[in-house]
Amino acid sequence: TELGQPMHSFDAAKIIGNVVVRQAKDCETLLALDSKEYTLTSKDIVIADSEKVLAIAGVIGGMSSALSETTDHVYFEAACFDPVSVRLTSQRLGIRTDAS
Repeated sequence: TELGQPMHSFDAAKIIGNVVVRQAKDCETLLALDSKEYTLTSKDIVIADSEKVLAIAGVIGGMSSALSETTDHVYFEAACFDPVSVRLTSQRLGIRTDAS
């Protein structure tokens, strides 16, 4: 975040299929790294694999793909997301992170 570019690391072994950036589905949920569960709307941008949301884009990662002491392969993501969408999602969910 030093350069204003949010980045996130995922445990590659916990990713199923392809990683995509997409709009969340209404009522889709994410158990985030802050141990809170968030309910998303179709206005939120997420990073997801074939089965689940991995992170709220530009805001916070999820527990389902978090790094741990057993991680041996890392999937690293650096992206530029729509700043208005990131800000609105962050505000609506009440999440304040370095990334957002």
